[in-house]
Parts: sequence; structure tokens; C-alpha cells
Amino acid sequence: MTGPGSATEFLASVTVDVSRGVYVSPEEARITVGQLGPAWLAAQVHLKPSSWAPLEGAWRVWAEPRWGDVPVRRIRHSDIQAWIGKLIEGTAPTTRSKPKALADPVSSESRES
Repeated sequence: MTGPGSATEFLASVTVDVSRGVYVSPEEARITVGQLGPAWLAAQVHLKPSSWAPLEGAWRVWAEPRWGDVPVRRIRHSDIQAWIGKLIEGTAPTTRSKPKALADPVSSESRES
């Protein structure tokens, strides 16, 4: 905030964000996705176990490895889009190991002969 109107403009923008319900305090913005994920999963008590299990698996295998250490304030829409692209390509970070045939195609070919 450098100019005389900057503080007033900042206060106005915060006031608008609060009135819209989109304001996030600086303390809350430092929270990581890894801190929020387990609590969000635990809150999904309305789901049947058959619906909850895939969510928990997706969190553990895909979302937490990529986003767990990232503060919420650092996530941009374009980051999510890029991550989804990597998921589709199969190049996103994961805790799931590659099938042995993909990890070492030469040895898998020798097993087939």
C-alpha cells in the first residue's frame, strides 16, 4: 500500500469480499490442502461406504501427493487445470506405483518369450 487511497481501497475490497462471502483471512489462507483434506473426508458422513471409499482413495492416491503441502491461497484455477491434464496423461504425482510392465518393458518382454 503505497498511495493515500490504497488503504481505503484495500478496506473497500475486503468489505466487498466479506459481504459476498468470499473473504479468506490471511491465517486461513495459510492452511494447506493437507490440513483440510482429512477433515473434509470425515465430514462426508452422508455418503454410503461404497461412495466414500472412492473419495478417500482419490484423496490418498492423487490429491494429497500433489496438493497436500500447498497453502490454499497458492492454488489457482490454471494449476488445477494443468493437474487434471496430467491425470489424464498419466503423468500426475501419485502414491500408486506403476505396473511392473510399464516400469520395465524390456524385462516384461523377456517374460513373455
